[in-house]
Amino acid sequence: MRKRKIILITIFLVWCILCTACGEKDAEKKQEDMKQYPLTSQLEIPSKKELENIYPESYNKKMIKRKGLSETKDFSEKYLYMQALYRANLEAYLMETLDLQEVDNTLENGELYYLPIEETEKDLYARYSTMNLNYIYLRNNLCIERLEKEDLATIEKALKEGKEVITEEMKALAARTYPTVISAMDESKRDAKKMNVPYLRTSPLPSVPNNALVLVIGTSFPYDEKGMYLPHFPVKKYDQILDAIKEEKEESYEDILNIPVYIWVETGAIELSDEEVEELYQIL
Repeated sequence: MRKRKIILITIFLVWCILCTACGEKDAEKKQEDMKQYPLTSQLEIPSKKELENIYPESYNKKMIKRKGLSETKDFSEKYLYMQALYRANLEAYLMETLDLQEVDNTLENGELYYLPIEETEKDLYARYSTMNLNYIYLRNNLCIERLEKEDLATIEKALKEGKEVITEEMKALAARTYPTVISAMDESKRDAKKMNVPYLRTSPLPSVPNNALVLVIGTSFPYDEKGMYLPHFPVKKYDQILDAIKEEKEESYEDILNIPVYIWVETGAIELSDEEVEELYQIL
């Protein structure tokens, strides 16, 4: 009798798993084909594999489904294209409000020439930045599911009926709502405003205030073909300039935006040939 009961429970559990899987597949089939809307051809969205590298894990997938942004408890094309449109307008607002282009130009044409991060080394956030800068990009996750239904409806309408990616209406929406969207943890949760959040799974960097706008300045430190430091490269000055920019701009941007701002200086490595080393020394 007991053995029969175990068999029946096992059959029931298998049936539940199969039904859930079938339900998810049916829901995926119901997902709206977003490529029918012309504006999507001007927007880029990440692949499912790229989305595996999101950190911190800020998104509320149950809320995404509940608000009709996906048929499943996963990112849909609808969600990702709406998010991409929001990102483009938020980044356009930041470019107009902050002197990001000037800082980027300083790194490229200033006292020292900074090498940008190689294309193959860029993370998800750098790859999908719309600011067209060589060094600076926005590092926050953009959790648009936290927006009010009216704002989500405005974004969806702009995506489906709009002709331009950047509009005054969408920039104004992003400027008004981004503090809610960028926080690492939903600030409606208890004590979320007081939290500090790590932006890497394993990181020696200090944690960042939950509600901070996080910008990255990404550069590549040059090595020779043998993997050695360049003997006459001004390492100390290289770091001093970056640290000075970080300190100055965190303070000035916080005054402008009236929220915490954290600038994360990320330095990768790039191998240069002997010829490239000579060219670099000529620039320096």
